[in-house]
Amino acid sequence: TWGYNGGGACGLGHTNPVGVPTLAATSVSDVYEHYSNSDANWSYGRMFIKKTDNYIYGTGYNAYGQLGDGTTTQTNSFIKLTGWGTTVKAVYPIGQTYGYTFFQKADNSIWATGHNSLGQLGNGTTTDVTTGGPIDVTTAWGGLTGSARAIKKVIGGSSQNNTAVNTDSGWAGIL
Repeated sequence: TWGYNGGGACGLGHTNPVGVPTLAATSVSDVYEHYSNSDANWSYGRMFIKKTDNYIYGTGYNAYGQLGDGTTTQTNSFIKLTGWGTTVKAVYPIGQTYGYTFFQKADNSIWATGHNSLGQLGNGTTTDVTTGGPIDVTTAWGGLTGSARAIKKVIGGSSQNNTAVNTDSGWAGIL
Protein backbone atom coordinates (compact mmCIF):
# COMPACT_ATOMS: atom_id res chain seq x y z
CA THR A 1 0.00 0.00 0.00
CA TRP A 2 1.02 3.64 -0.33
CA GLY A 3 -0.51 7.12 -0.14
CA TYR A 4 -1.44 9.89 2.25
CA ASN A 5 -2.28 7.45 5.08
CA GLY A 6 -3.66 10.13 7.43
CA GLY A 7 -6.16 7.74 9.00
CA GLY A 8 -3.91 4.70 8.90
CA ALA A 9 -5.71 3.21 5.90
CA CYS A 10 -2.45 1.81 4.49
CA GLY A 11 -2.35 -0.63 7.41
CA LEU A 12 1.34 -0.06 8.12
CA GLY A 13 1.05 0.76 11.84
CA HIS A 14 1.43 4.55 11.48
CA THR A 15 -0.21 7.58 9.89
CA ASN A 16 2.75 9.00 8.00
CA PRO A 17 2.56 9.47 4.22
CA VAL A 18 3.94 6.52 2.27
CA GLY A 19 5.49 7.44 -1.09
CA VAL A 20 6.33 4.00 -2.46
CA PRO A 21 4.46 0.68 -2.44
CA THR A 22 5.12 -1.02 0.90
CA LEU A 23 4.15 -4.51 2.03
CA ALA A 24 1.29 -4.15 4.54
CA ALA A 25 0.08 -7.75 4.85
CA THR A 26 0.85 -11.24 3.61
CA SER A 27 -1.40 -14.17 2.69
CA VAL A 28 -3.95 -11.78 1.17
CA SER A 29 -6.51 -13.35 -1.16
CA ASP A 30 -8.68 -10.25 -1.85
CA VAL A 31 -8.70 -6.48 -1.30
CA TYR A 32 -11.85 -4.38 -0.77
CA GLU A 33 -12.06 -0.66 -1.12
CA HIS A 34 -14.48 1.83 -2.66
CA TYR A 35 -13.70 4.88 -4.77
CA SER A 36 -15.59 7.11 -2.32
CA ASN A 37 -12.79 6.40 0.16
CA SER A 38 -10.21 8.12 -2.02
CA ASP A 39 -11.78 10.96 -3.96
CA ALA A 40 -11.56 13.99 -1.69
CA ASN A 41 -9.93 13.32 1.66
CA TRP A 42 -7.96 10.15 2.39
CA SER A 43 -7.62 11.24 6.02
CA TYR A 44 -10.76 9.28 6.76
CA GLY A 45 -10.19 6.27 4.52
CA ARG A 46 -10.18 2.61 5.40
CA MET A 47 -9.35 -0.63 3.69
CA PHE A 48 -10.39 -4.25 4.05
CA ILE A 49 -8.57 -7.39 2.97
CA LYS A 50 -9.41 -11.07 3.05
CA LYS A 51 -6.57 -13.37 4.02
CA THR A 52 -6.14 -17.02 3.18
CA ASP A 53 -7.61 -17.92 6.60
CA ASN A 54 -10.92 -16.57 5.11
CA TYR A 55 -11.24 -13.80 7.71
CA ILE A 56 -11.67 -10.13 6.78
CA TYR A 57 -9.14 -7.67 8.23
CA GLY A 58 -9.70 -3.89 8.36
CA THR A 59 -7.66 -0.76 8.99
CA GLY A 60 -8.21 3.01 9.05
CA TYR A 61 -10.69 5.59 10.25
CA ASN A 62 -13.44 4.20 12.48
CA ALA A 63 -15.18 7.07 14.34
CA TYR A 64 -18.62 5.75 13.40
CA GLY A 65 -17.86 2.03 13.65
CA GLN A 66 -17.13 1.74 9.91
CA LEU A 67 -14.65 -1.10 10.49
CA GLY A 68 -17.32 -3.26 12.09
CA ASP A 69 -15.12 -4.37 14.97
CA GLY A 70 -17.64 -3.18 17.57
CA THR A 71 -15.61 -0.07 18.49
CA THR A 72 -15.08 3.49 17.29
CA THR A 73 -11.31 3.27 17.63
CA GLN A 74 -9.13 4.12 14.63
CA THR A 75 -6.58 1.46 13.81
CA ASN A 76 -3.38 1.92 11.82
CA SER A 77 -2.70 -1.79 11.32
CA PHE A 78 -4.94 -4.50 9.90
CA ILE A 79 -7.11 -6.09 12.59
CA LYS A 80 -8.90 -9.42 12.25
CA LEU A 81 -12.68 -8.98 12.22
CA THR A 82 -13.62 -12.28 13.84
CA GLY A 83 -17.23 -11.19 14.38
CA TRP A 84 -17.78 -11.22 10.62
CA GLY A 85 -17.09 -14.96 10.38
CA THR A 86 -15.31 -16.70 7.53
CA THR A 87 -18.02 -16.72 4.87
CA VAL A 88 -17.84 -13.10 3.65
CA LYS A 89 -17.83 -12.92 -0.14
CA ALA A 90 -17.98 -9.15 -0.76
CA VAL A 91 -17.23 -5.95 1.22
CA TYR A 92 -18.37 -2.43 0.29
CA PRO A 93 -16.73 0.35 2.39
CA ILE A 94 -18.56 3.54 1.36
CA GLY A 95 -17.88 7.16 2.21
CA GLN A 96 -15.18 8.66 4.35
CA THR A 97 -15.73 10.93 7.35
CA TYR A 98 -19.28 9.65 7.83
CA GLY A 99 -18.62 6.29 6.24
CA TYR A 100 -20.38 2.99 6.53
CA THR A 101 -19.69 -0.54 5.37
CA PHE A 102 -21.84 -3.26 3.87
CA PHE A 103 -20.82 -6.86 3.37
CA GLN A 104 -22.45 -9.95 2.04
CA LYS A 105 -21.90 -13.48 3.28
CA ALA A 106 -21.95 -16.69 1.24
CA ASP A 107 -25.61 -17.28 2.22
CA ASN A 108 -26.37 -13.87 0.59
CA SER A 109 -27.26 -12.24 3.92
CA ILE A 110 -26.43 -8.52 3.97
CA TRP A 111 -24.76 -6.83 6.93
CA ALA A 112 -24.14 -3.14 7.72
CA THR A 113 -22.14 -1.01 10.15
CA GLY A 114 -21.20 2.65 10.59
CA HIS A 115 -22.80 6.07 10.11
CA ASN A 116 -26.57 6.08 9.62
CA SER A 117 -27.88 9.53 10.62
CA LEU A 118 -29.78 9.84 7.34
CA GLY A 119 -30.86 6.22 7.05
CA GLN A 120 -28.12 5.21 4.63
CA LEU A 121 -27.84 1.70 6.13
CA GLY A 122 -31.36 0.98 4.92
CA ASN A 123 -32.53 -0.65 8.15
CA GLY A 124 -35.43 1.72 8.81
CA THR A 125 -33.63 3.75 11.49
CA THR A 126 -31.27 6.71 11.70
CA THR A 127 -29.17 5.22 14.49
CA ASP A 128 -25.45 4.77 13.85
CA VAL A 129 -24.14 1.22 14.23
CA THR A 130 -20.98 1.97 16.21
CA THR A 131 -20.73 -0.80 18.78
CA GLY A 132 -21.60 -4.47 18.87
CA GLY A 133 -20.42 -5.09 15.32
CA PRO A 134 -22.40 -5.20 12.08
CA ILE A 135 -26.18 -5.74 11.98
CA ASP A 136 -28.10 -8.02 9.62
CA VAL A 137 -30.14 -5.87 7.19
CA THR A 138 -31.13 -8.71 4.85
CA THR A 139 -34.87 -8.55 5.56
CA ALA A 140 -34.93 -4.73 5.51
CA TRP A 141 -33.32 -4.84 2.06
CA GLY A 142 -35.94 -7.29 0.78
CA GLY A 143 -33.63 -10.28 0.69
CA LEU A 144 -33.92 -13.74 2.08
CA THR A 145 -30.97 -15.56 3.58
CA GLY A 146 -29.96 -18.35 1.22
CA SER A 147 -31.88 -16.83 -1.69
CA ALA A 148 -30.41 -16.52 -5.13
CA ARG A 149 -30.41 -12.73 -4.79
CA ALA A 150 -26.86 -11.54 -4.50
CA ILE A 151 -25.53 -7.99 -4.46
CA LYS A 152 -23.76 -7.19 -7.70
CA LYS A 153 -22.58 -3.74 -6.63
CA VAL A 154 -23.23 -1.18 -3.89
CA ILE A 155 -22.84 2.50 -4.67
CA GLY A 156 -23.21 5.56 -2.49
CA GLY A 157 -21.34 8.05 -0.42
CA SER A 158 -21.36 10.22 2.63
CA SER A 159 -19.58 13.45 3.47
CA GLN A 160 -17.40 13.44 0.38
CA ASN A 161 -17.93 13.37 -3.35
CA ASN A 162 -18.66 10.26 -5.34
CA THR A 163 -19.69 9.77 -8.98
CA ALA A 164 -19.55 13.55 -9.51
CA VAL A 165 -22.42 14.10 -7.07
CA ASN A 166 -21.98 15.84 -3.73
CA THR A 167 -23.16 13.27 -1.21
CA ASP A 168 -23.24 15.32 1.97
CA SER A 169 -26.76 13.98 2.52
CA GLY A 170 -25.61 10.34 2.45
CA TRP A 171 -27.15 7.64 0.30
CA ALA A 172 -26.63 4.10 -0.87
CA GLY A 173 -28.00 1.95 -3.64
CA ILE A 174 -27.62 -1.65 -4.69
CA LEU A 175 -27.68 -3.54 -7.97
